[in-house]
Amino acid sequence: MYSQSDLDQLSADLRRRWIIYTIPAVLLLGTQIYSLTVRNEVLTIAAGILLCFWSIFYIGLNIVPVMRYRTHVNNMLHGITHSIHAVFQHFDADDSLVDGVNFRAMHIICKDDAGEDYERLFYWDLEKPLPAFQEGQALEIVYHDRQVADVTPV
Repeated sequence: MYSQSDLDQLSADLRRRWIIYTIPAVLLLGTQIYSLTVRNEVLTIAAGILLCFWSIFYIGLNIVPVMRYRTHVNNMLHGITHSIHAVFQHFDADDSLVDGVNFRAMHIICKDDAGEDYERLFYWDLEKPLPAFQEGQALEIVYHDRQVADVTPV
């Protein structure tokens, strides 16, 4: 499901977003420094306020989500993963936000060491298309924490 090229693309996108942020921020900071040297209090305050708003909104809306998703993809590729055989039940209708990434809950049935069935919940990344699994279909799931890294029908 995930590849190193996905991670490289996210890193390049994050770098581009930081550059887009930096250009106006440097201009606003330069304006603020200039206004300090000419002792223009109104311009200094205005540039400071604009710099704060630009930083808060741009970083919060455009950089943090990509950073969180890049961390998720890095965990799927390089983190500790486990494998389990299970039977698919269903996907939830609602989305879930876990660690800043959008997921869809996936319910499965597993067998414990005594052979008893128990239900388990995993999270499917909504950036990836939802598979068309049928209820009762056997799957092999590779996961990190509760997030699906890869799934193979058995």
